[in-house]
Amino acid sequence: MSSKLDAMMKNSFSINAPFTAFKYIAINPSIKLNSDFVNRYRVAEYDETSEVDFSYKDTVKNRTTGNLGLSISTKIYGVLPIKFKKIQSIRHVITPKMRFNFSPDYLDNESYFQSFNDEYYDYFTGSLIGSTPITSNKKLSLSLGNVLQAKIKNGEKEEKINILSWGISTGYNFNSDEFKASNINSSIRSNLKNGLSIDARLTHDLYKFDKLTQNRINKLDNSPRLTGIRLSTNFTLKNKKNNSSKKSEKKLSEETKEFVNDLSINEWQNKIGISYTINKINPSNAIENFWLNTNTMVNVTENWKLNYNARFSISNKNLVRHNITLYREIDCWELFVDWTPTGYAKGLYFRLNLKSDILKDLKVEQKTGIYNTRSSF
Repeated sequence: MSSKLDAMMKNSFSINAPFTAFKYIAINPSIKLNSDFVNRYRVAEYDETSEVDFSYKDTVKNRTTGNLGLSISTKIYGVLPIKFKKIQSIRHVITPKMRFNFSPDYLDNESYFQSFNDEYYDYFTGSLIGSTPITSNKKLSLSLGNVLQAKIKNGEKEEKINILSWGISTGYNFNSDEFKASNINSSIRSNLKNGLSIDARLTHDLYKFDKLTQNRINKLDNSPRLTGIRLSTNFTLKNKKNNSSKKSEKKLSEETKEFVNDLSINEWQNKIGISYTINKINPSNAIENFWLNTNTMVNVTENWKLNYNARFSISNKNLVRHNITLYREIDCWELFVDWTPTGYAKGLYFRLNLKSDILKDLKVEQKTGIYNTRSSF
């Protein structure tokens, strides 16, 4: 093998040419090319025993690969004349979209591969630009988006808010030997006022499941089979401070700003998240999980800030993990303590440091448990 150092040069070139057909259909053809150069490449050859051996040739070699894409989409609008209190009307926006991607098979390209006895050897294996793709890609993606928007009037001011969004997607892989059709994935999401959100995700399998072998079989079912559900909701409870005078803004280090940001305007705040998941890929062995997550933040005093996180398994009726974080400002210093008393992340992290980012390395730090194996925060 040559002692010459490996070097490479990568070039990428792409073209997008979007246009509109029949006034309403958006079409976007695209092409992407990657032209890479290496200063040495691998060569396969027979040795004295007729076995394949490899050597390296110190010559610049180029490889150009690429892919083609075509997307077609449109938008369909509908208005429901519904008036209720401040709601003036409801608008429904439907967005169907189709995308096709294609990349060729390079095995027959003699500039990229050598062929010995029906075996192919890539010139670029082990190089800095990586191996050459050996399979073609032909994939069709389909999606349908739905958004319900409300037109709300507050006095003379009008605004539009998204009430509900629903999306569904699937695909088809022309080159796959089996299971060419992808699962049907759908999601429903709604963001309401006061931080309340509701999210639902469903997965449907188009193929049959053999209960005897406990495996999917490459035959389309009569109707899509529900294999996964994820339901979640998040909301926030908080108590606003009643400040008669405006307090001066304090300088904090970058490490601590994220922690105290939500506490700056509340005496206390509790974020609650509930999620339920079920996996029914194997109908006879469904796997369920039911979680409750809480994040409680309290301004004990102007300078003392307390944060408590907990994760409960409702299905198993146990406390999975909880931790307490304590923060205190001391003139130009700040104290940060994070304690996880139980669970897989059990440990204690203590830090006393200057708030100035310039002098942030001047600190007293102590770690125990899992904190010894991960970076500081």
